[in-house]
Parts: sequence; structure tokens; C-alpha cells
Amino acid sequence: MGAKITAFAYLLRSYRKSLRKSAVIFSLAFLFMALQVVGDVLSYERITSVMEAMAASLVFYAVMLLFNEEGFSLNLHKGLVISSTPFALALYMLASEALGVSADWMATVGVTYGVSGLFMVFSGVVLLGMTELYGNDVRYLGTLLILYGLHEMDYPFLRPVGWFAPIGFSISAALTILLALAVVRFSTAEWFVGLPTVPEVKELDLAPGTILITSEEYRRMLPELGNLSVLAFLRKITDPPSSWTVYFVTQVEGERNIPPTNLPRILELSNRYLNSLEGRGIVVLDCLEYLNIYNGFDALAKFLGALRDFAVIHKGTVIIVSERSAWNEREWRLLQRILSG
Repeated sequence: MGAKITAFAYLLRSYRKSLRKSAVIFSLAFLFMALQVVGDVLSYERITSVMEAMAASLVFYAVMLLFNEEGFSLNLHKGLVISSTPFALALYMLASEALGVSADWMATVGVTYGVSGLFMVFSGVVLLGMTELYGNDVRYLGTLLILYGLHEMDYPFLRPVGWFAPIGFSISAALTILLALAVVRFSTAEWFVGLPTVPEVKELDLAPGTILITSEEYRRMLPELGNLSVLAFLRKITDPPSSWTVYFVTQVEGERNIPPTNLPRILELSNRYLNSLEGRGIVVLDCLEYLNIYNGFDALAKFLGALRDFAVIHKGTVIIVSERSAWNEREWRLLQRILSG
């Protein structure tokens, strides 16, 4: 239980730094895992199965959220329905038992553990699919979730076997501690927290909000921007400053690549970044025409309005690079109006 509470605390701490929704959902999953231990201690097996099912549902949904945060477009509404399966099944089995439809332990508790374990395995497999992008942090967590889920799935069959009880408990305890350690490592990794460091340099005198400039003006600003901590979304990357955190806006999949249609991802990263730097954040968006091609002007206008709101709220600055010749008269006037507030 202590290991699970530790993982819960680290994930909450990670959320405060990264503002990732997946960190919150992961933390709630470990909280329910801890409550499952309470049910074990009090010998309330039905409550234990419900807590375990809820944890499995939350882990699966958290993994889907993580994928979405990293630029892989997923239908989160469908994901929420699918991920709720273990918890919904646990409640259904308990209701059936309460109504006298089924009083069989295997039907009430065993099936719940089996399905919950299966969803833990699925979660681990999905995480392993991110190994090439994020390395060992994801590999360890994914592998341990698979092992934890498999051990959960064997519970209905091995529970009645007396001699296996101490072995099963030892395996469960070891997996729990290793899983907690993997979560701590995962939730404190730079790629997950995703906040660039702020070098001790003189700040530019930029007003909060958005600034619309031309490519020529942008080139003149680069020497000063090159010494600052900047979050940049670029179409072309040619040796960006080392102090910048750069995302490439492209249809090609890869680390720090964002599809042009994933405007929510750009908004989320910008919001987290601007919030973390408390008035010192600078975001550069040098791909406006490219975003317009894939999203249309109406969607782009809503996106820019939200981006400006984030900049004003967090007292940061968003520098948007574009050419007047790329827009018709109506679009140019609307862009100026939106970005000036």
C-alpha cells in the first residue's frame, strides 16, 4: 500500500509541473490500487474486486490520454467507454449477486479480476508501442503492467490453491514495488514533464499576448530569441538554438513531430509551457499557412483565439510568423483582430 501511495503522490507532483491530464488519471488509478489493499486487509473481497476493476479502467484510459497528449489522434470518447468495461462489469456482477441471480464466487469476483488483468495487459502492450520514441521509461512501465495484469488474471484459478498463497503474495508484492518504482521514473522523466529549463539571461521586453510578424522581422529577432528559453512550432528546422524546445509540424510520425491537424496538442503544450514559466514564456509559431491548409481558416481562427487567451492569462508572449501575401483581405483583417484582442 505504501508503494502505491508513493506512486500516487509522485504522479500528482508530476501533474503540477506538466499539467498532463494523463498524470491525474494515472494517480487516481494508484489511489484505487491502494484502496484495494484496504479491502484485502478488511477481508471485503467484493470491494477489493471493484477497486481493482476501477484501477484497471483508469490505467487504460490514462494510457489513451497519454497517446493523445503525444500527438497520436485518438477518439477519447470511445476510449472512455471502452476503458470503463472492467468497472462496469464489476458493478454488474455485484448487482447480480445482490439480486440473487448469481452467488458464485467465480462469476462475481473471478471474472472481474480476469477482465481487469486483461485491461492491464492491454495497457502495457500499448505503452510498449511507444518504446522507440521514449525508451526505457516506457519499456519498464509497459512490461511491469503486463506482468501485473497476468498475475491478476491467474488469481481466480490459483486463489483456492493453499500452497501457492505465499508465492502469489510474494509475486504480487514484488510487482507492486517494481511498478511503483517504474511509475516514479516514468513520471519524473524530462519527456513526460516536458518543461524546458530557463537559462539565466536578460528577458526581452515583450508585452503579454500575441505578436504577428513577417519572416524578415522574425530573422531580425532571432539573435535575441536564441538566448532565451522558447517553445517553438516550426515547419522547417535549420539548426534551432540549443535553449529552444522545438516541435516539427509535419505529417511524418516521430519524436517531437506534431501532425498539422492536431491543434489541441499545440494548445496543450503551449498552455503547459506558458503556465510553467510564470510570465517569462515565449512561444514561436512559424507554420501558420501550413496549419491553415490542413484545418481551414475558421478552425485556425478559433485556435489562435485560444492561444492568445493562454498567453494573456499566463502573461507570456506568442510570436506568430506569417506573410501578408498568404491571406486574402478578409482573412488578414480577421487575423489582426483576433491576435490583437
